[in-house]
Amino acid sequence: MGTIQIDGSTPKLTIGNATAEDALILFDGNAQDFHIGLDDSSDDLVIGVGSALGTTTALAIDENAGSTFSGTVTVGVDDTGHDVKLFGASAGSYALWDESANLLDLRGATAAGPGHLKLTTGELTVVDSDVLGKIEFQAPLESSGTDAILVGAS
Repeated sequence: MGTIQIDGSTPKLTIGNATAEDALILFDGNAQDFHIGLDDSSDDLVIGVGSALGTTTALAIDENAGSTFSGTVTVGVDDTGHDVKLFGASAGSYALWDESANLLDLRGATAAGPGHLKLTTGELTVVDSDVLGKIEFQAPLESSGTDAILVGAS
């Protein structure tokens, strides 16, 4: 079979019949299969690796449009990045990786003041000399190597 084309002023392709069953589109690759489908047990739209739904899910979108990525998320490529913006619940607040300035900007809410960075621990019992948060300064690509690439300040 070759190209499939659906014409009309409002074309529609329906997969499934509203019964309690999964629906799947399979991309049969040479060395690796991929799938896009509806996992009816959780009502998630999933994209994954493998020939069966749920084999290895890479992305799941739930009925509330919440997204779960199951692997590494990469934005852009080395030396050709993109801005990445994460919004807060208050107007004007966000975290922005600004690719043109090569910096992370933490912006406070419009009416609530400055950006805020908080370092926390998952420690269940805090005792004397435990480190609760830490910032390290390093030049890992420094060309002279040796101890020049170690953490210089903390």
